[in-house]
Amino acid sequence: MKTKKITLLLIAFTALFITGVKATTRLSTATGGVWSTAATWADNVVPATTDSVVIVSGATVTTTAAVTCAGMEIQGTYTPGNFNTSNNGGLTLSGTMTLNGSTWVTKSISITSTGVLSGNTGKKLIVGTGSTGTAGAACVITNNGTINNGMVLEPHRYVSGLTLTGTAVTTPVIKEIKGDDTGTYTNGVSQEVIIDQDINVGFVTVEDYAATAGRTRTLTINQGKTVTLTAVGSYTQGWFHLWTNTSSASNLIGKTTNTNDTENWVYNINGTLDASNNGKIVLVTNYNSAITTNTLTLNIGTNGVIKCPVGNTFIREGNANNTITVNNNGTIIYAGTSYTTDRTAVAGTTLTSNSLLAT
Repeated sequence: MKTKKITLLLIAFTALFITGVKATTRLSTATGGVWSTAATWADNVVPATTDSVVIVSGATVTTTAAVTCAGMEIQGTYTPGNFNTSNNGGLTLSGTMTLNGSTWVTKSISITSTGVLSGNTGKKLIVGTGSTGTAGAACVITNNGTINNGMVLEPHRYVSGLTLTGTAVTTPVIKEIKGDDTGTYTNGVSQEVIIDQDINVGFVTVEDYAATAGRTRTLTINQGKTVTLTAVGSYTQGWFHLWTNTSSASNLIGKTTNTNDTENWVYNINGTLDASNNGKIVLVTNYNSAITTNTLTLNIGTNGVIKCPVGNTFIREGNANNTITVNNNGTIIYAGTSYTTDRTAVAGTTLTSNSLLAT
């Protein structure tokens, strides 16, 4: 009798354990529906913030308000408004996800060959997490599928790094790759964005609003990969580091005077930065004379190539306390005889190299 009781207790415990595990993963129905509607989910329960979610093949799930879950696998179609994954949750995408609001995924993202991440021009995808003054683990977007329609891609303000890699079905079209600029914040962390995939982009920069002197924000284009600056969304041409709507560096819209821009900016060009067709390169530091800790370094590796734009490449130190350094060990290709450079700096400023000016 004692043995039977123990056996029955073990069976009951096992059933309870299995039920508990299943309860943490919510599957959509075959057709899906609105996230907040219980009938959208196979067990008739709306996912809690601690649940993982699977949107099954053939289903379409939409949101009408911000939602949060622990992780997500999208086999069907998902159209979020504002969406977060929490508790170090990531995203696996083999179906279609269309961004209609700000989407935050706290861990890495995997897009399979059938997966489509559609940016819905200008909608934001923030990747990674961390805490004030403490860098979170670097994240990876492995894109073996399709990224299109010009999303804004931002590493989270406290993540240590973000890598875009994979064997994409088509060359990704991204409106912006930039630092997380959702408000002014303190105790930022040093961070590196690595581009290990050919991309077409409207604006790429490490400039942001991090009120932490001395931290370094780095962007690296890996060997064999090409970042092409081009028109995407509201950008009529592509921009590197900062942007302007005129041909004069004196009217730089992107020039920064923000007192929080005190970090160091580093660009490592080990692949190709192509601005030759419809792009601009604007290397400018902070114009606010109170900022003494803002530096910009451009490293062109031995296999690195910069294809300069027709017209001006702007290289300008915004104030006498800042430094721009160009280390050229690679190749600079000028766009014909029309190439010129605006390399003006305020009085007392000395640029440490003028490699980009050499013909």
